[in-house]
Amino acid sequence: MALKHKILYGFDEVYICKYDSVPMKLDGALDVNIKLDRDSIYIKNKGEKVSRIDTSIDGLGTLNLLSLTLEEKAMILGHKIIDNGLAVSTGTPPNLALLFTREKANGYKLYHIFYNVQFKEDTLVARTYSGNFEEDTLSIDFDVFKDKNKDLVYYVVDSETANPEIVANWFTKVTYPNEVI
Repeated sequence: MALKHKILYGFDEVYICKYDSVPMKLDGALDVNIKLDRDSIYIKNKGEKVSRIDTSIDGLGTLNLLSLTLEEKAMILGHKIIDNGLAVSTGTPPNLALLFTREKANGYKLYHIFYNVQFKEDTLVARTYSGNFEEDTLSIDFDVFKDKNKDLVYYVVDSETANPEIVANWFTKVTYPNEVI
């Protein structure tokens, strides 16, 4: 039996989006690592854990990129572009949706959306050129939360079995499963 439908590789088509706007593509994304965690209450019987009730899901992630444009940084971190420069001030970064695809060995893709992520300030690393050219990369951490309005953390569809209309419109808006709209 061929397992090509289970083999995943690649990370492509990375977008961020405010809930009421058109997604912005992040070119140069290298990888993402997201770890979700469930808060739980354990039911005990005679001092032994016998069951678990999950109360919430949230998580942490890291997005690795070649770099960010000033416009991308402004959107991700909630700063402003003033006189063609990035004006960094205090304030809370916006809550955004993070959208991306993963390739499958059978030629189809998995389309992911995390509904409520909040990026953290990145670290500036500058190196002296010493004869060897190495690309600098950027790692930017983020928190993952539940979308309070829809009670969802993330949604993933497989282009092999998904409604073609959902796949065709994936990067045009924040997409929700039909049941929760």
